[in-house]
Amino acid sequence: MRELKFRAWDKFQNKYVFEGFHIIGEVTCFDCIGMVIHDTWADRSAVMGYKTSDNLLAYNDFELEQYTDKKDDYNTDVYEDDIVYFTIDEAEFTSVVEFSNGGFRVSIGDEKIYIGEVAIRKVMGNRWENPELLEEK
Repeated sequence: MRELKFRAWDKFQNKYVFEGFHIIGEVTCFDCIGMVIHDTWADRSAVMGYKTSDNLLAYNDFELEQYTDKKDDYNTDVYEDDIVYFTIDEAEFTSVVEFSNGGFRVSIGDEKIYIGEVAIRKVMGNRWENPELLEEK
């Protein structure tokens, strides 16, 4: 059975507010994000211009990322938006993990490859904390 867990990147605070979060019973990611919004509301609303009636808009400040149920060679969990170094047929590549066409995929050029078909060697970072890894050299 596939393990379902998530993490949430807060674009306002520029940090992960939850990692490895499991959905258990009545508790959801959205409840936890709601607590973060509540705790940061004064600063968030002042900077973003939210009004009291706009608090649902603050949910757009978050990126929810799902665990892919894969680990790299160092036993690190692989999530959506991670930048991974991987191999396929002995060739080496780096790509962002994305959810596309019903599954988690990495890219080789314009081609999207199902993550189960590649060997994830190392999670190098993620698109939020390490955008420099995405720059073309």
